Parts: sequence; C-alpha cells; structure tokens
Amino acid sequence: MHNTREYRTWVAIKTRCINKSDSSYKNYGARGIKICKEWINDFARFYLDMGDSNGLSIDRINVNGNYSKENCR
Repeated sequence: MHNTREYRTWVAIKTRCINKSDSSYKNYGARGIKICKEWINDFARFYLDMGDSNGLSIDRINVNGNYSKENCR
C-alpha cells in the first residue's frame, strides 16, 4: 500500500512528530505532539484503526492531543 493516500498520511504524521529537520516539526513534535506507540512502526495497525480515507484527510479531535485512534477521525 506504499502508493496509497493512507500510507502517505501515516508517513507524514510520523515525520512531523519525529523528524526535527521537517519544516512542520515545530508545530507538532516540538509542541509535544506524538504518534501513539501502536502506530509508530506499524502502518497495518494505523490502517486497521483509521480505515480507508475515502479522499479525506486525518483530523485530530483535540488539536493539542497526540495522533491516536481515540483522538483522530
């Protein structure tokens, strides 16, 4: 699924939360926003929890909260 929107979304989430060189890191990782341990190294789990995007983007319910099943839609 490397060429899917869902996979690219997962990679982008990880990058902005972990990679200090990423231009978005200051708005995510530097603010303490993390990706949950279930998703960090497991795209299949991310996809299982979030499902097909149907062309939509991921949204955090609490914008100051982490990326997790409970806080994303």
